[in-house]
Amino acid sequence: MGDEETGIPETSSSKYIDLDSVTEKYALIASYRDPFLGKSAGVKSSGLARKTSVVKPVPKPVTPPKPVVYIDWSFIQYNGLISNKGTAKLIGLLKIKDEDHIVSTNTSIGDVKITFLSKDSVGVIYQEQKKMIGR
Repeated sequence: MGDEETGIPETSSSKYIDLDSVTEKYALIASYRDPFLGKSAGVKSSGLARKTSVVKPVPKPVTPPKPVVYIDWSFIQYNGLISNKGTAKLIGLLKIKDEDHIVSTNTSIGDVKITFLSKDSVGVIYQEQKKMIGR
């Protein structure tokens, strides 16, 4: 049956392919992005140059920053907090320009707007500047 000297059993030739008789050609397609350069590593052109147009970025108009206005916050004093246990509404006691006021959150007195109330501080906005004023 098989070759007794080599110990290889005899088989039909249709199951095996002679690799020397097979000729296949492969081509490398290198159109992937180069991870180091950040651009495509495509195949070099045959010397024909492409026309490219350079678009210049449009400069953004420069707006000068608003000047920071120093505000003397000493005209606002926080005197304390009153809370109603039944309604859970918080009421703050403020002194603005030597006048006593009773305020709650999101109320305005003149140009001063109250943003929040807590036990030890109050948040105010005056002339578009935010400040937390403590007791």
